[in-house]
Amino acid sequence: MLEEAGLRPDYIAGTSMGSLIGALYAAGLGSQEITNFLLEDENLLRLFSSSFSLKRLCLLLRGWAKSKLKLQRSAQGAPLGLIGGGTFEKVLGTVLGEKTLSDLTLPFAAVAADLNSNKRVIFASPRYLPGPLPPRSVRTEGKLVEAIRASCSIPGIFAPKIMDEHCLVDGMILDNLPVEVVRYMGADVVVAVGVDHIGKKLAPVGNIFEVLTQSVELMSSEMTQIRVDEYAQLYIRPLIFDVGHLDLTKIPYCIERGESAARAALPQLKKLIRL
Repeated sequence: MLEEAGLRPDYIAGTSMGSLIGALYAAGLGSQEITNFLLEDENLLRLFSSSFSLKRLCLLLRGWAKSKLKLQRSAQGAPLGLIGGGTFEKVLGTVLGEKTLSDLTLPFAAVAADLNSNKRVIFASPRYLPGPLPPRSVRTEGKLVEAIRASCSIPGIFAPKIMDEHCLVDGMILDNLPVEVVRYMGADVVVAVGVDHIGKKLAPVGNIFEVLTQSVELMSSEMTQIRVDEYAQLYIRPLIFDVGHLDLTKIPYCIERGESAARAALPQLKKLIRL
């Protein structure tokens, strides 16, 4: 919808699913191409299928139980997540190939969290985020696919992305909406787009994926609002509180609600950028 109004961002930063959509756009895909990637080829469904199995779940629970009961010093041998993540990277690779963050002409950053250092890890090219960095943050580079995979690694669902000394999981546990990061990149006007539930009744929680993601979102919601208040001039919040995290059949509905929210915010946005 913003494209139709002649608006294009100068900087993009995203966490979790925001890193996926932001990276595809920064890599040159238009909004319709991104929609086609997620819907027509059922790629989103493949992203979340991967190598999940009952055996993997049993190993995870057995390792956790042994660790809790102190039958051994660690849960060695238990998987790090229900989904390994290999299929996720392969599917993204069909679109993004070997592109690195430095290959992008539109400045982009993806945010992950490092379990080893308890720091925010920002995937960005040095020319787009030269420094200084936000507090308790480190910058790293690499392939675009690896950055998205790390940022989307929901704890317990996806195995962490291991990169050098980093054990990376979904950035939402530290920075669910990276408005501070995009400000450090150089943005003067920051527009945040959040998909929280705005105090409305949530869609029913019906599986382990919903339990984990909703728990993390609840824990990070207060800090997200504090950062939005400090760093963003406009907060667009599509009304999708009635959609579960795994309800892939409602993607068209979510897109429609997003367009409606953006259309409603357009007059304020134009005023901010003095159009």
